[in-house]
Amino acid sequence: RDYKASIIQLKNALQKDPDHREARYLLGLASLESGDLVSAEVELKKALELGLSSDEAYVALARTLLAKGDAAGVVSQFATKTLSSPKAQAELRAVVGMSHLARNRVAEAQAAFKEALALDGATAGAHLGMARLAGAQQDWKSATAGVEAALAASPANVEALLLKADLYAAQGQAEPATKAYRAAIEAAPSLIGARLNLITHLIRQRSLEAAAAEADALEKAAPRDVRSFYAKGMVLVEQRKFPQAREALQQVLKLTPEHVP
Repeated sequence: RDYKASIIQLKNALQKDPDHREARYLLGLASLESGDLVSAEVELKKALELGLSSDEAYVALARTLLAKGDAAGVVSQFATKTLSSPKAQAELRAVVGMSHLARNRVAEAQAAFKEALALDGATAGAHLGMARLAGAQQDWKSATAGVEAALAASPANVEALLLKADLYAAQGQAEPATKAYRAAIEAAPSLIGARLNLITHLIRQRSLEAAAAEADALEKAAPRDVRSFYAKGMVLVEQRKFPQAREALQQVLKLTPEHVP
């Protein structure tokens, strides 16, 4: 899971052999896991265009499109796609289900999750999807059971750890939520979104000193990322340090002019 180092090595390999299909796939996967979605999509598509025959590559591409917010693209490209491996097919159906859920098509999402679990009962993404459906109905018991099933299948699954934290927070269990957010960060220290979720949670709890410490840590880890500036701006606003907050938020808008929050 040392994605930064793996990306360097894979780029070195591709300088020597630009048409190395497996290296393109692995670079796309490492880019996806480290949050560089644009590079992930480019590299995964190149790997497939070069003739890579890999169920995992199709699943990774579907995950990338979903993470980019292109749920419609996932459905149009993968809703009827059939992979050779039942496990990979289950994972793909789970991603399609999440895409239906993102488009508020609950019945289609539920059907896709059930199909995934019928193919492979240990599909973490399908358990998470069912957990999200239950959470939307405030069925905390079922939602928690779904998250625990996902974690049983994939103990370091960051999405599951974050959802576990969100469920605690939604039920007003602040301390367990904080611990779960920290567990997600520990599982994937380079994943900026996990720390940003923790910062938002700490601000809601009025733990501004702790939120400021996390914002500083995020800034050190990703000094030029728009989310680092945004986290810093959020904390400074709550601390009523408005000139400094304005400066941080102007950096956000410089990099992303349409950033609504």
